[in-house]
Amino acid sequence: MTAVLALPPNRKVVLRKNAEQVIEVIADRLQNPEHIRQVALHANNVSSLAKAHPWGELSLSHGYPGTVLLYGELDRFDPNAGWDQLAHQHLLAIQQYLEEKGYQSISLFGGITGVAFATWTASRGGERYGRLLDRLHLQIAQALKEQIRNERARLQKEQGASAQYYDIIVGITGIGRYLLIQKNDPQLRELLEEILLDLVALSKPIVVNNETVPGWWIPQVGQFTEQDRQSFPKGNFNCGLAHGVPGPLALLSLAKLEGVEVEGQQEAIQRITEWILYWKQQDSYGVYWNDRVAWEEETEGVRHSHRHREAWCYGTPGVARALYLAGEALQDEGWKATSVQAFQSVFNRPELFWDIDSPTICHGTAGLLEMTLQMIYNSHDEQLQIHRDYLVHRQLKDFNPDYPFGYKDLEPQTIGYRSLDKVGLLEGAVGVGLSLLSYVKGEESKWSRSLLLH
Repeated sequence: MTAVLALPPNRKVVLRKNAEQVIEVIADRLQNPEHIRQVALHANNVSSLAKAHPWGELSLSHGYPGTVLLYGELDRFDPNAGWDQLAHQHLLAIQQYLEEKGYQSISLFGGITGVAFATWTASRGGERYGRLLDRLHLQIAQALKEQIRNERARLQKEQGASAQYYDIIVGITGIGRYLLIQKNDPQLRELLEEILLDLVALSKPIVVNNETVPGWWIPQVGQFTEQDRQSFPKGNFNCGLAHGVPGPLALLSLAKLEGVEVEGQQEAIQRITEWILYWKQQDSYGVYWNDRVAWEEETEGVRHSHRHREAWCYGTPGVARALYLAGEALQDEGWKATSVQAFQSVFNRPELFWDIDSPTICHGTAGLLEMTLQMIYNSHDEQLQIHRDYLVHRQLKDFNPDYPFGYKDLEPQTIGYRSLDKVGLLEGAVGVGLSLLSYVKGEESKWSRSLLLH
């Protein structure tokens, strides 16, 4: 068990003050749009995983939309400090890129839905950037209609889900979360309902090789990496929040909570949740979920324990958060209790088992911190509040003033890690700063809607 003690009030004051100072440093280091681009594109700053620089002008995950999001949130809390001017400078860089090169994707984390989300955050409740948002919404709508048509046509000819179509990062679940924010726009609401219908269809069983399996089965050809294709020759069922079925569950639940519902939505929430609960596993520390369920496990009823991290992208915390939202949507106290129990189990495990050495959102401490904060807002669990303070302390320990942005992302290597300077929300300093801002302000954030946490 990770041994932590409740901080006395004076220590909490110091912790909060230190967090505020780190946020200010991060915000200061990210001010100049061209400078942060040059740092990210430095010759030695190349990801060994992606074989590319961790940068994209239109990427919420790795570019200017992330910095706009940070300054937009800072402006929300302190509208007279000039943060809106910094957000504007970064939006100008985005607009220049769009005018010169256009866009390749409408995804939330790599395309113009992410640009729209960041712009909306900086718009002071829609008072600003109306023409830009209208233009982005039109482009999103046109491309999304075609994307939906193409996927429905594919499913007439092929079996199996496409995570690239349905997930949070590049798929319709992430896009749908932004459309839910814009649900009062008739055209965007209509498209959101089409997305929900596709997620309802995803939840229905299919027959593959005479076996009845969940509709979110991803065949071998649809796996993300060559390693996954080799590990799962018959495909699998992804359990990660970022790429797996917990993401659609979260969106279906959030939409129902906000009064947007299509035929079969409640039954879809029920089906997915029951499957997730069936695959809940237990060890000496408590409840957990594997990253994936193999075809053989699903069809033969066997269970194996796979390596898993306690992160947003994959792992028990993300699954537990989606489960809590489902419990809220269908008013099932048992589901919510299991979710809280699973979250407590995370902190029962030795920290070594968390496998989140990076300080960032996607697979690091910032993501676990933000999920913990969201669970505290809902459950008011006192033990989780103690662990929240420890995570903040860990975040502050990782701060290094000698780094260009104060933090580096750690990418796993065969031996050790490669540290990289990254800007954006998922793997960069923006995400660290925003998670600390959520802690300092002590209220439900707007920015973490992008993570499908609320």
